[in-house]
Amino acid sequence: MSAYVVDRFHISAILMFTCIGRPGREAREILEAQGQQLLDENVRSVRVRYPRENTPDKLFLLDTDVRRLSALEVLKLIECLEHQSSEASDYYSTPAFRTLHAIRQSAQRKLPGWDQAKWDYA
Repeated sequence: MSAYVVDRFHISAILMFTCIGRPGREAREILEAQGQQLLDENVRSVRVRYPRENTPDKLFLLDTDVRRLSALEVLKLIECLEHQSSEASDYYSTPAFRTLHAIRQSAQRKLPGWDQAKWDYA
């Protein structure tokens, strides 16, 4: 399995999916902290996968002008970021995983037909 560090637009698009309109100062600070957390976990994964390569730390800057994604598009971006970030054995217990999981659940509930689908098999 290979791993690479995604760009800030990828992470920004995932995070902006959670917003209605432009985030205010406080919300932007929260999103930037979450973005840094996601980026740091992605970098850590690449370092685990390629320990002999020099993968520098990066500063996350939120781009609020990214194109707004559909629920399906954000699910695909989450899948990609998670794939790139899951090389460390403890990934599924990290705050980054929990952040992506929460956004994934939000996106799933916005899929067409979600509310009309039956809750159980019966």
